Amino acid sequence: KRVHKQLSKKVVDKIVSLKTSENPLYISLLVQRLVLMDEDDFKIIRKLGDGMPAIEKHQINIISGCPDDLDEMSAELLRVAAKGIDEKLVAKAGEYLAVSRYGLRKSDLAELLGEDWTEVKFSHFINFMYDCFMVRDDGRYDFTHKSIRAGFLKKCDRKKLNLEIFSHLKALPDNDPMRIAEVVYHAIQADDKRFFIDYIIKYEFDDDKSYINQSALDTYRQCISDKGKWICDILRNFELFDNTYPTNFINFINFQLREKFTGKLYELYIQLDILTANKKFAEYADGQLQTSRSKRDVSLSESFLGQVYQNIGGKDNLQKALELYQKTLTMHEQLSASENTSLSKRDLSVSYNKVAGIYEKLAKHKMFGKKKYLKRALELYQKDLELSEQLSASENTIDAYDDLAVSLYKVAMHEYTDKQTKKQLLERGVQVAKMLYDNLPNERYKAFVEGFEEELKNMGE
Repeated sequence: KRVHKQLSKKVVDKIVSLKTSENPLYISLLVQRLVLMDEDDFKIIRKLGDGMPAIEKHQINIISGCPDDLDEMSAELLRVAAKGIDEKLVAKAGEYLAVSRYGLRKSDLAELLGEDWTEVKFSHFINFMYDCFMVRDDGRYDFTHKSIRAGFLKKCDRKKLNLEIFSHLKALPDNDPMRIAEVVYHAIQADDKRFFIDYIIKYEFDDDKSYINQSALDTYRQCISDKGKWICDILRNFELFDNTYPTNFINFINFQLREKFTGKLYELYIQLDILTANKKFAEYADGQLQTSRSKRDVSLSESFLGQVYQNIGGKDNLQKALELYQKTLTMHEQLSASENTSLSKRDLSVSYNKVAGIYEKLAKHKMFGKKKYLKRALELYQKDLELSEQLSASENTIDAYDDLAVSLYKVAMHEYTDKQTKKQLLERGVQVAKMLYDNLPNERYKAFVEGFEEELKNMGE
């Protein structure tokens, strides 16, 4: 319809007879191939006798000679279309686009192709075959169908082209959007662990979080793809870090990367391997450094590993979580005593909370000793509340009062908290929750207010 031409019945019947005729995309590409008939094709037609029978015969020959594979057909169409423009340019640009993840900008292609680049010819080709290309909001050109990408990938040196794209991205300014978006992905594809480590360590605590957030997302995708093998190889290869202080990298695993994972069971088991390797790496680093910072890295690594065991669930895994949380608690007690900082006190508060939560969960698995576990949980929740009260008074921040509200609720709602104490804690909780909502009116603090008020109401009924 676009070129106002119609295929003859014989040609249509030939297309319909193909095994691939059930694939609408393949049929669309095949028809586009017929539309691309040029002067060379008509020379052949004249040799066949000219006229409609000759045209039909040549078109049927073209159909018979086309690849049956959708991916190869996609790439073949672009190669044929490039004959009258610049075959070399289209072939090389197509390969680079295929190896890229979401396409490349004209400026990127110009650098990569060098003397083979001609912007006018490239633009002409894109306009000619516009059904096969898209232009993203950031100016990147990409294929409209994954089959086109797959067709080019089957016949190119993917490793070599990836290294060339990676080298190009590294040469761009640090704040170039294309570099931020793609350099870590291509570093992983190039298996350049040294660059990856340096990049993470450089940007882990950068004010601009776009660098590290994209890095975490690309690393997460790789972890899902290879079940965490690539990142675990880094964590187990201590010498990769030379004399580089590893806290930033450990922190990246414990926070940015961990937070990208979902609670799906197979992802929890991937995390289990990664966080186990990260804990061992943190222990190795602490053995070399013996600083309060390196000890905190170990304790946090143990805590987050414990969280995964807790999320997997089951009595045995809860027991493993408790062992890790207990080790974390011991370390945080020592650090809080020696450092006496707001950070060390909050770490201790969180540890009390986590161990208490595990005791509550384990109590559900206990036929005997349940009361002992619940009483221990309440003792730890009360210690957490005591610290949270101190920190909210000294820090006077939203985060500190948020922690306080949570602590008040957990002690108030514990089944061994007496009625009078529960009422006092809930009333205090209403005050804190309202203060939070007045300063930062959001759904979380609205729910805090409603939750405390509802529990007070229930006590009066």
